[in-house]
Order: sequence, then structure tokens, then C-alpha cells
Amino acid sequence: MFNLILQELKSIKSNQSNSDEALKVISSSVKALNDRVLGQGKTMTSLNQAMNTLNGNLNTVTSDVKSQGAIIGGLNTRIAAIEKSLSEAVHCPPPTTTPLALNDITH
Repeated sequence: MFNLILQELKSIKSNQSNSDEALKVISSSVKALNDRVLGQGKTMTSLNQAMNTLNGNLNTVTSDVKSQGAIIGGLNTRIAAIEKSLSEAVHCPPPTTTPLALNDITH
């Protein structure tokens, strides 16, 4: 596109009789370039909106993962406490009193 514009400018410089046609070609080329730039601007705006949406979604996922991490951390603390209680129960010393025999209960 730029080469076409340069070519037409050279044509105007070397041949004044054909300048109207060359200017029309240049004008049309500049308009086409302008349209392409505007189209790319719209594409960039759409891309920017999509990136903002993606960023928002990533922030939500990050927040959810942090929340789940806190929940898992709390569960791990509770599990550790249960494991400790069970471990202490398994290793607890025998009772100091003699358990009752079955016939002691029935008489």
C-alpha cells in the first residue's frame, strides 16, 4: 500500500498531466489504509475487553483457590488433632482399677 502511494507520488512529480488520476489513487490508498487502521483499532479494543474479562476470571479463580487453601488448611489442622487424640488413646496406660468380672456384675 505504501509502495503504491510512493509510486503515484513519483508519477505526479515526473508527469504533471496525469496528476489527477494519481491523486485519486493516492486518496483511495490513504482511505484504505485509514480503514485498516480503524479496523485494527476496533480489533485491539475487542482484544483488550477480552483480556480484561480473562483477568477478572483469573482473579476469581485465584481467590477461590486461596479460599479452598484456607479450608484445606483448617481441615488439616482438625485431622492432625484427631490423629493426635487417637494416638494418645491407643497409647494410654491401662486403668488403675481392676475391671469388674462378669460374675461380679451379675451378683
